[in-house]
Amino acid sequence: MLYQSQGQYGETITHLRRGISIEEHVLRQNLVGGSDANKRDYLATMAETLDASITLSLHHLPDNTQATQLALSTIIQRKGRILDLFTNLRSQFNDDPETLNLFNELKTVTSRLTALTYNPPPTLSPEDLRTQRQNLETRFQELEDTLSRRSRDFANLTASPNLSDLQAALPANTALVEFIRYQPFDPTAQRQDRLGEPRYAAYILHPDGRINGIDLGSAAEIDQAAEQFSSDLNDPSTSKKQIKTTGHELEQRIIAPHPPTPRRHHTLFLSPRRRTQPNSL
Repeated sequence: MLYQSQGQYGETITHLRRGISIEEHVLRQNLVGGSDANKRDYLATMAETLDASITLSLHHLPDNTQATQLALSTIIQRKGRILDLFTNLRSQFNDDPETLNLFNELKTVTSRLTALTYNPPPTLSPEDLRTQRQNLETRFQELEDTLSRRSRDFANLTASPNLSDLQAALPANTALVEFIRYQPFDPTAQRQDRLGEPRYAAYILHPDGRINGIDLGSAAEIDQAAEQFSSDLNDPSTSKKQIKTTGHELEQRIIAPHPPTPRRHHTLFLSPRRRTQPNSL
């Protein structure tokens, strides 16, 4: 983040993209095994790069196509990884012993790779360490390829969502709206003070590849408006006028800030953030 703190945004994009690519490779390996809680905790350790990419695109380079594409790509990848947490692949392989054995071997290889990376035996020479890692990496790739051919769910788990594929899948006359909660990232602050108060943002992907990024404002204020609207909807005694008022207030916060969509966009696909709280977006 040194380049960003110095205002060298071209270098910032290059190094941030490289770092996110490395994180995706690591996530692909480490989300195969372990409990959902452990996976979620591990994914949370990489949240800062997502916040950094969104902050860069919205607050520093709002008109830079590369920065906006990087932010949306990272959002899509991380949302896909969150969905992966709820994919219980092992239970799906119980009726296929051969595939289950391959999956268990993959978990073993992953564990050995992690051990060699973070806690290598002190008696192992650098050359032997490198050889063992290369062998395990090769075996991991072989097992991953085999399991991907045998299981569509596994292929989806290890695949990294692609912005170009998503764009190509959008029908004509539509647009995708991705909502995300983030914390503004300040690389010049002390580490404990780098992340600001949570905010919401939205990114609109058009079939022609154009992307609009918008900061929607304080997450606390938007959550409060959403909670009030939800409460009014669920209360039979609430008048239609009150529901219309609170609904309009919420609309002004999350829909009105968006740039006008072309008239040919008859359909909008809304992708909310993962609901970690009852009434959050």
